[in-house]
Amino acid sequence: MVESVCSTMTGSGITSGGGFSYRQAQPKWQRDVVEAYLARGTYPSMKFNHGGRGYPDVSVFGHLFQVVQAGDTQVVDGTSASAPAFAGMLTLIRDAALQQGANHSGFGFLNPVLYEGAVKGSTVYKDIVSGDNSCQQECCSSGYEAAPGWDPATGLGSVNFIALASLLGVTIPASPSPPVFPSSTDCGKPEIKPVVRGSAIVLPLSLPCTVTHHPIMAQTLL
Repeated sequence: MVESVCSTMTGSGITSGGGFSYRQAQPKWQRDVVEAYLARGTYPSMKFNHGGRGYPDVSVFGHLFQVVQAGDTQVVDGTSASAPAFAGMLTLIRDAALQQGANHSGFGFLNPVLYEGAVKGSTVYKDIVSGDNSCQQECCSSGYEAAPGWDPATGLGSVNFIALASLLGVTIPASPSPPVFPSSTDCGKPEIKPVVRGSAIVLPLSLPCTVTHHPIMAQTLL
């Protein structure tokens, strides 16, 4: 399945952010990937700070994200969905480390480690090369396109949960015990049982109604 940048031009409720900071200098741990991006010359002609902190760092699913609030299922778009999802990944990884007997006080400053995952050429990220973050409407007429490697539209790419855990020195069990959620036969109150399939945690929804599947859109964060 193709992953693309969230954009109002392609049906998302938001357009994903990204770019270069005018206030923060470019940290050394992202310098190699940013310099590689700039060397390709695929950036727009608009003025930006080539030496600034590039963002985002990573991407996570951020379009038609299903959430349950007060027993009702809703779909939302944006970082408000993807950022907690990424935080949830880290929480699950830390929980797995604690269950395996590790004396784990936390991951500390994680950003440099995320870039180590890209430098090592691992499978921590799926490179996103489709879409851009110029919404062409009420916000910005210019923006950055997704491109091979790090880019200011999708960062290092979308996160592979199992590979991220491995990067952090944690092994995820093949069949973890999922938390138990209340179930219902109503569309608004689906039965949710998180499981690991392949390289990702998925939340299959048991819905007695028709569900339309849409292309995955990645929302950037960090």
